Amino acid sequence: VDAEVLTLSLPCTDATRATVTLPSTACDDLVTHCNSLIASFRAIQARAKAREPPQREPSLDFAHATDTLRLELECNPNIFPDPFKAKVSLHVCSADVDITSELALTTLVDTLRRARGKPSD
Repeated sequence: VDAEVLTLSLPCTDATRATVTLPSTACDDLVTHCNSLIASFRAIQARAKAREPPQREPSLDFAHATDTLRLELECNPNIFPDPFKAKVSLHVCSADVDITSELALTTLVDTLRRARGKPSD
C-alpha cells in the first residue's frame, strides 16, 4: 500500500461500487470521523440502558475534495437503533460522474481497515 494514497472500494447497498483514491491523511481523517460516530452510538446506547433522556449526538459529516473529485459521507446516529443497522449516505462527483448511494456503516469501517492494511474485527 502506497503511504501517500489509498484506494477505497465502497460497496453500496444498491449493488453500486464506488472506488475512490484518497490521500492517506484523508483516510486517517475519515477513520477519526467514524470512531467519533461509533462513540456517539455508544453514548446513545448507554443513556438508553440507564433510562436517561435522549440527547442529540453529532453526525458523521465527512467531505474531501480534489481538483477532479468530491467525496461526501454522512450518517446521523440519532435515527438508527445501533451501528450495525446504520447507513452512510455517499456522494461522489466529478466532471463526468455523479453518484449518490448508501452503504452500511460496518462496510465502511471494514473497507477502511482493509485499505489501511488492518484486519477486520
